[in-house]
Formats: sequence, C-alpha cells, structure tokens
Amino acid sequence: ETSDVYSLGVTLYNMLAGDISEELRMRLFDPEQLSSARPKLAGVLSGDDTRFFSEVIEGMCEREPADRPLMIEVLSQLEEYLAQNQIAETRFHERPKAKPSTAKRTTEYLGNSNIREPLAPFVGRQHELRQLAETLGVSESGTLKQDHEPPRVLTLLGSGGAGKTRLAQRFAALYQSAFPGGTWFADLSQCQNAEDIVHTVAGIFRIRLQNPESAASVVGNALAGRARTAQGRLLMVLDNFEQCVDAAESVLGEWLSKSDQITVLVTSRMLLGLSGEEEFNVGSLSLPPRDEELPFADEGTKTQARQLENFDAVRLFMSRARASTPELSLDPSQVPAIVEICRRLDGNPLALELAASRVKVLPPAKLLERLDNRFEILRSGRRSNESRQSTLRSTIDWSWDLLADYERSALAQLSTFRSGFMLEAAEAVLDLSEFDDAPSIVDVVQSLRDKSLINRRDAESTDAGIRFGFFESIRDYAFERKAEQLDDDQLNALHLRFGRYFVGYAQRLGEEIFGPSGPTALNALELEIANVLEAQELLLEMESPYLAAQAICAIADVLNVRGPHAKRIPYLERSLSAIDVKEPDIGKIGVPSTDELYQAFAPLPEWIDTELDPLRVCAQVIELLVNLTAAYLDGGNTLSAERAAQRAVNLARGLGSVLSGPEESAEWERSSRLLARALDTFSAVEERRANNEQALEAIHEAEEIERELSSPVALANIISQRGNIMIRMERADEALRAYQEAEQICRQCGNQIGLTINVSNRGWVALLLGRYDEALRCFSEGEELSRILHFRNGLGWNIGCRGNVHQNRGEFDQALECLEEAELIFREMGNLVSVANNVGNRGGVLAELGRYDEALACYAEAEGIARRAGDEENLSF
Repeated sequence: ETSDVYSLGVTLYNMLAGDISEELRMRLFDPEQLSSARPKLAGVLSGDDTRFFSEVIEGMCEREPADRPLMIEVLSQLEEYLAQNQIAETRFHERPKAKPSTAKRTTEYLGNSNIREPLAPFVGRQHELRQLAETLGVSESGTLKQDHEPPRVLTLLGSGGAGKTRLAQRFAALYQSAFPGGTWFADLSQCQNAEDIVHTVAGIFRIRLQNPESAASVVGNALAGRARTAQGRLLMVLDNFEQCVDAAESVLGEWLSKSDQITVLVTSRMLLGLSGEEEFNVGSLSLPPRDEELPFADEGTKTQARQLENFDAVRLFMSRARASTPELSLDPSQVPAIVEICRRLDGNPLALELAASRVKVLPPAKLLERLDNRFEILRSGRRSNESRQSTLRSTIDWSWDLLADYERSALAQLSTFRSGFMLEAAEAVLDLSEFDDAPSIVDVVQSLRDKSLINRRDAESTDAGIRFGFFESIRDYAFERKAEQLDDDQLNALHLRFGRYFVGYAQRLGEEIFGPSGPTALNALELEIANVLEAQELLLEMESPYLAAQAICAIADVLNVRGPHAKRIPYLERSLSAIDVKEPDIGKIGVPSTDELYQAFAPLPEWIDTELDPLRVCAQVIELLVNLTAAYLDGGNTLSAERAAQRAVNLARGLGSVLSGPEESAEWERSSRLLARALDTFSAVEERRANNEQALEAIHEAEEIERELSSPVALANIISQRGNIMIRMERADEALRAYQEAEQICRQCGNQIGLTINVSNRGWVALLLGRYDEALRCFSEGEELSRILHFRNGLGWNIGCRGNVHQNRGEFDQALECLEEAELIFREMGNLVSVANNVGNRGGVLAELGRYDEALACYAEAEGIARRAGDEENLSF
C-alpha cells in the first residue's frame, strides 16, 4: 500500500507535467526536479493549483516509504481540494450517491460520525497513524483486515498537551470507512463519575435516559444496535478519561459485553486498568538528534530546511508560527534557536503551539532566552482554548490534582534528578515514610509512569535496568512544587541522600573505567553526569565540601574521555575553593609540616563533615589538584597546570611524611598512590614546557612507586608518559619500547582506554620514523577502538594523525579532510590545545598547496586560540 501512494504520485506528476525523469522512475525523486516542471504545470493550472499539487506530489514521491503520507489521507486531500476548486476545463465524474440508510429514523439524521477536526491543520504523526491503523486492524486504504483481532479498548496514553486528542480525532476522521457503525467522539473532560460518562455519550446519540440504574446498559444497547444495523464495527472515542478512571470497569465493561463489534479508543493521562486494555504511548513529536549537524550552510539552504521540517516538532512549530508571522523561515540565522526551542519543549505539541503564538512579538532567539520562565511565557490568548489547555501550567495542574498525596511528594522529590534515573536511585533517594498509605517505591514509580508524569527512556535503558525521566516542563513544575511539599529539614535530608547516593555510585563505576568492564562503566556513568554535578552543587550549598569534592573527582575521568572538557575546570575549581578555605597557599612553596597540614585542613565547625580527619581532607585536595592539572593541560593553560601540579606534589610529600608508618597500611598506600599521580601530572607539565630533565626525574620517581605498589593501570600511564618524554628528547627507539610495554600491560589488565592511547602512540613513533603504512595501521586501530569506547579525545587525535600521515605522503586533499574532522571533534570537546594544533596543521597543508592567504589565516587563528588558552607550545610553533 505504501507503493500505491508512490505510484499515484508518479502518475499525477506525469499527467500534470507531461514527463517523468529517469531519476523518478528509479525512485530517487529529487524535489528540485519538480520545481523545474512547474512552468509546464502553470500552463494548465492556476498558481494556487500548482502549489497544492506540487506539495501533494512531493510528499507521495518521497524516497523512503515511511516518509510518504497515507493513501487515504492523500485521497481525502484531493477530494476536498477538488470539491472547493474548479480546475481549468477538466471534468470529473460525479461520485455515486450513497445508498439510503436502513436504520431507524431516530438514528438516521445523526449521520455516521460526529468527528469535527479543529480548523488548524493536523501536522505530523504519520508513523503513529500507521501504528494505530495496524493495531486496530485497518489497512491504509481504509478497509478492515479480516485476519486481525483488534483490542477492544486501546488507550492513547501521554502527558498533558501531547496531542492525544488530535491524534484520535485525525485517526477517526481518516478511517471512517473502516467502521460502518460510525466513528463517534465524546469529550469527558467535565465528567467525574460513571453517571457523567453515560449521560455524555447518551447525549451524542439523542438517547433519553429514565432509569439511572440501567443507564449504562441502555447506552450499551444503543451502541451495539448501531454496529449490528450497519453490520460492521463501531469506533467510540472517549477523550480525557483520566479523572474518572474508577468508572472504567462499570461503564466500558457493560458496553463491551453488549457486542464484540464495539471498539473503544480512549485518550488519557493514565491507564484505565481494564482487563484486555492495550496501551498506545503518545510521546514527543520527532526532534532533530542533538549530534546531527544543523543545516547552517549557505548552499542548498532550501533543501536543508526542508529536511529539517521532516521532524514533526519543527514542522508544527513553523506551521503555527507562520499562521501569525508568514515571513518566518528556516534560514541559517533562525535554525539554531528554533531547533533548541523544540528540544527545550520536549517536542510537546501544546507547548510548541503556545510558543509559536509568541513569535509575532518575540523572535525565536528572544523567545528561547525566556524559556527559563516557561510557565509565564507559554500562555494562549485564544478564546477557543479550554481553560486547562490555555497555559502550560494549567495542563500540568490538571495532572497534579489527580495524584494521591504520596505521589505528589514522590514527584516533587524526583525532580531533584537532572538527567533521568534508575529505579535503584529512586529507591535510595525517595522517602515516603510520612504517608501511611504509601506503597513501595517500585509501585509509586510505576504509578507515576502510568499517569504520564514520568517516562521510560528505552534508549538509555541497559541490562542493569530501565531508566526513567521527565519531560523538562513537568520536571520544572515538580521542582517548583518541591518547596511546598517538603519543609527545610526534609529538603536537606533529601539533598543529602541524593548527594551520598551519587558520590558512591560514581566512585564505584569510576574504579571500573580502566578495567575490562570499562565501556559499560563509561556508558553508565556518562548518563549520570548531570546528576553527579547536581549532587556536587547541592552538597556545596549544604556545607559539605568534602563529599562535593568526591563527586566531581569521581567523574573527572569520564569527562576527560567523553567530554566536554570545559566542564571540568569550573567544577573542580569551585570544589577546591570550598574545601581549601583556611590555608589556600599551603604547599605552593615547599613541603608542609605535619602541624601545618592539620591546621590547614581541619574541618570548619559549620561543615556537615565535621568528623573528618584533616589528613583525609588533605588527600581530597591533592586529588582535586591532580585532576585540575590534567584539565588545565588539555585547555592549554600550562602556567596554571604547573602551579597546581607543584602544589599537589608538595602536599603529597607532606602527607606521606605523616603517614610513614607500616608500609602495608591503607593510609600509606593511598598517600603513595597520590604522590605517584601528582608526579605523573607534574612530569606531563614539565614535558609540555620542554623541561625534559625535570619531567624525566619526576616520572622515574613515580614509576618506582607504582612498581612497588603493583598497580597495572597507573603503571601503564606512567610508562606511557615516559615514552612521551623520550619523543621530546628525540629518542624514538626508547619511546617505542615504552609504548609497547605500556600497551602490553593494558592488554593484560583489560584497560581499553590505555590500550587505545598506546596503540596510537606507537603510530606516532612510526610517523616520525617515516614508516607511513605502519603509522596508518596504528591510527586506524586507535580510531576503531576510540569509536567503540566513544573516546572523543582519542578519536580526534587518531583522525588528526592520519591527516599528518597523508600530508607527509603528499595526499593533501585527504589530509585536509582528516584535519577538519579532527578539529570539529576537539571544538566540541573544548580541547583548545588540540584545536590549535589541527588548525595550524591545516595551515601547513594549505601552504604546500600554494594557498598562502588561507594558510596565513589558519596560522593567525591557531595563534589566537593558543593565546586565549595560554598555550606556550603552540605559540612558539
């Protein structure tokens, strides 16, 4: 059937344009070809006719079947247009008149449907309409499938404003022919009980109810009679059922018992809980994925804008906005704001329509700025809007009022999560002990999901469990309600539970990143970055800087691997300034004494962590400094990196002198590991500054410590750093041996990140030695490993290095392609040093091609980036 609509499109094109291109025959239809045919159409049709048929035909001739409209929808559009317009001198055969109804006069004048779609055009949801038809056993041409047993009750489940009503109305209007008993719509928004439902539906069919006790049965008999008389199924659409769910069994159970030809399509924010009920989830309108490059290019803007409008959320926003602002277009200057508006509003149709109505006074960029205050800005001025749909707040109020007290408290507490949550996290964080009637947390989460206030995030779910989340508007609403649901003590207790849970969770996964389960740990931890950062923020507000420091340090490695780099520095600096308040200069010059350490790191009286030993605080400060050193280096700020690294080494030496007891003690081992890490980062700084002797001295000391401690992950890192120093000292053979040893250790302990780094390092040595084939093999392997790990830094580095190989081989076009791709990755990561490197390398390739002006521009840009980052190495280059 999807090929039928394509065939119809090709036939109409041929009839109206007089020609079919070869590409069209091959199903590679290009909409631009239709534009070239329009002058031919103009000779036959009027301007409006040309536009109408062109748009219809373009849709039918889309390359992908899923992108084409439904056959029944096309026929409906053509029929409606032809009924309203006289097309040139063409004559159309008169449609045969319908046979007179054999039903009784009391029902004949009602017709076969009371469905009245709103005036505003229906946008998108083609996939959902197809799914609905498939579920209810209806073919796209509008006929019943004989071998299909449809559900008796199908509930369109979705949050407020999701477009459930419009979808149900659209389906019923399109597929009337599949239901000889008629398609009927009842708005239950004012109903509260079974009696209200029965009387509302009775009113549609002009049924007089005399005995309340038999009212449901009378209406059921009427529905069954219609289906029996018509010898076919009847579709009853019951809209807004959520506030009278308790009446579902007594009413629908009675009606469905009268005939198996009655199908009930329900729209609701919660499931009815009926036996045999099937759920049809109405989620967000389709959105452009965040990792897809937006169409900002100057060339082909119309084609790119058309592609962007393939996403239903963008199409709806633009359709409604153009109703009041016809000149609005998806030009490159508007695209970023419009796409982000659609994303911020979760693709929710009501929110998008309310936002679109503001475009006549607020351009998209200004509207986006005001979405932080969405409940004030997203209001409707139209009189036709129901009061509960007139503002974004009122539609969520409707759902909130239907909740039990414990559900409201749970929803408010769950708003603390920033990026979704697993059931395990909800069980650890929520406290509903004040409610005697509260069920288990599992049941509460299930109930909130069934009531469309939280949603399953199947794309983020893993073998460890299902992940849940909020639409942003519902989360913001629940967050506002949190203050009224919880007093100050309850709020503090909630935030402390939240903080402690995510510190422990991140630390457990952080320990697995550099082991055999590294990819799984990285994926799980990446999902929780926003929650861990929220935990750090809440803990700092509560005067718990030690736990806050643990939080940010636990995700420093995943931020390094996956990005963005820019997040590391401000969060690490904030924790350092909060915990390092008494003697912030200690360790900057010289190794501190025991007394100085105890005095500098004794917890303050107002801290939650008052029972902490000062030496544990000192150890946490060292860990912050080590992570900051690495972050500063990636950002090119070698001066700040040197200061942080030197202070970390001095504090670690001071801590080690205090804990110089039995070597097997856990405290001594931790202080030794901290010293080795500090020396490793200090060596990296000195190597970057070309102080090779100091770098080598530090790395030898670190290596001696780690060989004694037998820590394979740390030892591999240190040996690899020794290889980096050898490269600087132009001792390539020694560098290669170091990288090979580190690679072997990583393979043995399952450290895939370390393996990726050292395979790539071997490639760099091969490049320096002119062994280009070997270098390409290493960089290709490193690139493949990086993609598996989603190791963005490693991916950019390997692609950029491939560019260097192609440059040395004189393959300049391939070199430019690689360098530009790597540069884009590093820009996304916020790794300014690598950005400057790749821009400068691109300048070198352009110079070799004789494109000197472009080369100079690249060198100037690289110099500017290096200056902003304080990157001395790239500046000297």
